Amino acid sequence: MENHFSESDDIYHNTFAEARLKFDPIPIRIGNRIDKYVIVTYTAYLAGKNANQLEVLAAYDTEFENLSILSFRSKTFRLYGDSQFFQHESVNNSFFKGFPGDSYYSGKKTSLSGEYRFSIYQDYIYAGGYIEAVAFESEGYLLSGSKNGINFGPTGRLLLYDQFELIGYFGFHRLLPDNITGTNFQIKLTKKW
Repeated sequence: MENHFSESDDIYHNTFAEARLKFDPIPIRIGNRIDKYVIVTYTAYLAGKNANQLEVLAAYDTEFENLSILSFRSKTFRLYGDSQFFQHESVNNSFFKGFPGDSYYSGKKTSLSGEYRFSIYQDYIYAGGYIEAVAFESEGYLLSGSKNGINFGPTGRLLLYDQFELIGYFGFHRLLPDNITGTNFQIKLTKKW
């Protein structure tokens, strides 16, 4: 068995090869608020144990005449082979904002989200709502077995100085079948253009 841990610098070396395929009919351009893409990423971890990872990201936005936007997002993440604990991903991410701070990790998960936002003032202020769902296989530390989650609530967006977007989400989440409930609040500031 190969040793991939260097005792002199306490760093774990994990060699990998990755292939990515991106379908993007609307390339990123300044002023574009609409996303439409599918990204498929396959990663083969080559150091020590045989593990592979498949990730599929998808987005589809549509804008209506009144400047409102309907967004759909999806993320599928799957580890194959003899994966290590540090290769597992958090269930909480930009595709599912529920369970913040609960440290739920998984090697198999699928997230779906939908958001509708309408313009309150031109392109500067938006308000709306979102709903998200996730299905995952728990890694067995805090939870075990197949789990599902749902998260929903209001959202708001504010464009600052025509450059930055302040986004806020407030949500109510539920873990099924354990019936654990909670709330979450998330704010992020991104460079928009």
